[in-house]
Formats: sequence, structure tokens, C-alpha cells
Amino acid sequence: MLRTLIPAVLAVALVTGCSTAASTPAEPAADGAFPVTLTHRLGETVIPREPVRVVALGLADVDVTTALGVTPVAIASSPYSADGIWPWAAGTVDAGRTELLDTTSGDGLSLEKVAALEPDLILAHSFAGIDELYPRLAAIAPTVADTHGVLADSWQDEARSIGAALGRSDRADRLVADVEDTLAAARAAHPGLDGAAFVVGWAREPGSVAVTGRPDDITADLFATLGMHLDDAVAALPRQSGSARGAGAATLSFEQLDLLDTDLLLLAASSEELSGQVTGSQLFARLAVARDGRYQVVDLATVSALRLPTAGNIPWLLDRLDPVFGKVDRT
Repeated sequence: MLRTLIPAVLAVALVTGCSTAASTPAEPAADGAFPVTLTHRLGETVIPREPVRVVALGLADVDVTTALGVTPVAIASSPYSADGIWPWAAGTVDAGRTELLDTTSGDGLSLEKVAALEPDLILAHSFAGIDELYPRLAAIAPTVADTHGVLADSWQDEARSIGAALGRSDRADRLVADVEDTLAAARAAHPGLDGAAFVVGWAREPGSVAVTGRPDDITADLFATLGMHLDDAVAALPRQSGSARGAGAATLSFEQLDLLDTDLLLLAASSEELSGQVTGSQLFARLAVARDGRYQVVDLATVSALRLPTAGNIPWLLDRLDPVFGKVDRT
């Protein structure tokens, strides 16, 4: 199992205290790290001194900040966990010290709550609402956004940008190297993945399955490090656009479920009923990927990590997918 290969990138001590306490770095930032100017897609951000009250709004922002030993004063909550904390971050975030911000409800992020926290740095590398809210967030505190777009920056680039913002570039480089080593170990453990095709699907509505449709997006990049590629038939599908998080997706009707017949299928669903409609259908049962067991039904936290891999969730993902990787190995 890959549990033995996972480095201590998530082994951050659980902290305690009040929800509005200042961020508490395990070690101070590197000498001479500030002031620093970071260029991103929405402008330039000057961070004059080491941040002590960090708000982390994106998935990567939360994972990397905690992995680098900084406790944020607030993070975006997970809509798929009862405690609001993403499962791979269990033990690294204490909701008694770090406030959880709802960024996904109909009302979206409360700027009033953010301002009340008196942050001196807002990290928003993978925050879907950044295009609309950046001017107002930047008026509250120095705000660092993505470089190429939501769901467009590599997990390595995000980690290094966050590390620079926190004055911990060397530690961010080490974090990236650790995770790259973990990926290399996973590839070596599963040589059968080399050249294999994958599909990631999400049954969101009755009668259809959304699939990742870009062979060059960050999901495909993650699988490429394992020797895999997006299935050619799915890559050729017309893609949806107009949404930062929907960009690159394609939608299959049930009559097109044969396009899920690939070497490795990872399938999520918005409900057990929708999951059963797909996996319980005769069309699905006839697929070789189903007959051979080369598919895995994953929860919404897992598909979120697949769509937005980070230095924090990649080791967790590899561990969860290790069994189905083994089934691909044997084909």
C-alpha cells in the first residue's frame, strides 16, 4: 500500500486556541524574504512584512499554508465534510483556532467576516470567486490570486507562490520535492499504469455524466506523472465553457456511456441515487471497465481533489486510489 510511501507533508501538529488568534508559524520566515512583490493574473501584490493573520480561500492555499507550518486565522470550509474540514487535512486544522468560511453557499463569501478577521494576507490561488471579488478583497488586505486561471495553475506553481507569499520559499521547494518523490514511488509501484487511459466522471444530474475533457488540464497533468493520459475518445468531445470550474468539462448522455469504457474510470455522483443510476444500468454493466473492476466510485471530496490536486491532497489521493491502480496493473 502507498501509506508507507506518503511523506510527512501533512504531519503538522494540531494547534489549539481561539478562532481569531493570529497565525502562528512553526518557524519564522526566511531572513530578507520581505517585502516581496508577487505578480499574478489579476495584478501585482506587495506583501510588506511577514504575514501573521492569513486567510486561505482556495484548496491549495489551505493545504500549503498548513503544510508550511502556518496556522491561518480562517480557511474556506469543505461543503462535503461534517466538520467543514477536507478529509486529507484532518489533524492539521483546528476549527477552534481557525475560523471556517463558507464560500460555496448561495450568498457566497462574506466580505464582512473576512474584514472582521483583520487579515494581513489573503491567499486565493484556487478560489472560484476571485475574479468578481478581487478588488474588494485587495482593499481589505494584500491578496494573491492564481497565475493562469482557476483550475489552470500546476500544484507545484501554486505551492511555490504560496511559499513566496509566506516567506517560506525553501520549505515550499522541499514540500514540492517530497510530493514529486511520492508520485514517482507510486508510478514505480504500478508499472501497468504506463500508457493507460483514464476518465474522471461526475454524475451531477439524472441521465448524464460530466467528464473531464481537456488532455492538458491539471487533472490530466497529475495522471501524466503516473504515466497515464486522458482517454482519446473523451478528449475529442466538445467542451463546456463559461465557468472557471466547469471549463474543460464535457457531458455524456446515458446513450454515450460506452465512452466510459477506458483503462481506469473514477466516478463520483452528487447522490447515491445518481450513482446507482449509472453503475446499476445495463449499459454500464456491459462495459469492460465495469466487468474487470477497473473503476472506483469516489466521494465528492475525492473528485474535488482530482479536479484540484494540491501538495496536500495528492498523497491522500494516491493512497485512496492504490487498490484500483492495482487492478489496472493486472490487465
